[in-house]
Amino acid sequence: MKKIISLFMTLIALIDVQSQNFVKNGNFEQLTVDSVSNWETIAGSPDIINLNNLSKDYHWETNKRFFKGVEGRGFVGYAFDDKDSEVLGTNLLSSLENDSVYTISAKILAGHSCLSGFEMMTVGLTTEEIEKSNHPRNYEINVSELTNKTNYIKGGEWTDLIGKYKSIGDEKYLYLGNFNRANRKYSRGARDIILEDEKLNSCTYLIIGEIKIIKGSPSEDDRMDIIQPLFTIEDVVFEFGRWDIKTTHYEELNEIVKLLKTRNDIITITGHTDNIGTVESNKILSTNRANAVKEYFVKHGLNKDKLKVSGKGE
Repeated sequence: MKKIISLFMTLIALIDVQSQNFVKNGNFEQLTVDSVSNWETIAGSPDIINLNNLSKDYHWETNKRFFKGVEGRGFVGYAFDDKDSEVLGTNLLSSLENDSVYTISAKILAGHSCLSGFEMMTVGLTTEEIEKSNHPRNYEINVSELTNKTNYIKGGEWTDLIGKYKSIGDEKYLYLGNFNRANRKYSRGARDIILEDEKLNSCTYLIIGEIKIIKGSPSEDDRMDIIQPLFTIEDVVFEFGRWDIKTTHYEELNEIVKLLKTRNDIITITGHTDNIGTVESNKILSTNRANAVKEYFVKHGLNKDKLKVSGKGE
């Protein structure tokens, strides 16, 4: 049975993690099957994705692979096209200060066929609540555009976005949606992230894993926690319930050791299991498998202090 071991290069976060996040439940972890704490639907019917309880939605059950390597269990998703958008909103923990600069960041997953052109996520901030079911492009709303470092969002991969927002003062509400028809040029023509075998509008669906608003302007050197895949070893096969590495994989691992010796990155080795067994037992097993790879690397000359392990379970 195929198991996957992933190695990740982690770039150091330079944004002050102690700074106040103005978004309550911005990671969407406080939720039920039907609602997300402190968030409400404004237009359309945005999706609530609770990976701890998938009994009501078989699409998420069959597409959990999109959430591999993501720590959270709660997400929200909204659809849009070249004319309209679903919208959800929340009230901030406190009002924004007049003429102050804030950093807004988000972790998103866009449709995996969005391979060109799709470049931003838009958020809106207001001093008063906006009326429900209004057309988003007609809202009188201050819009901030969030992009990544390359101003390009690759479909099918979790992407960290960041933007700068200058407050007019006393903004109390945050809204998620495709405001000002921001991505209208790229909202047609390929596959949707959920029903991947059907030809539907692409780049018309965003899954949000986390959103933050922190006071202060991002500098050129500021960056969020960015985790870039360095390798994915999709052929490492473990016997059922075991974590010892077969000799048939030594050659491939030795080649990776040679490359890692030329780098000075901190490497995270991530292990997974199949879907048999309890959550706790799979967590332990996946960690043991990641540790087995770490021990192999250390035995062949890599610095153990540069190697971290993470077990993701199923």
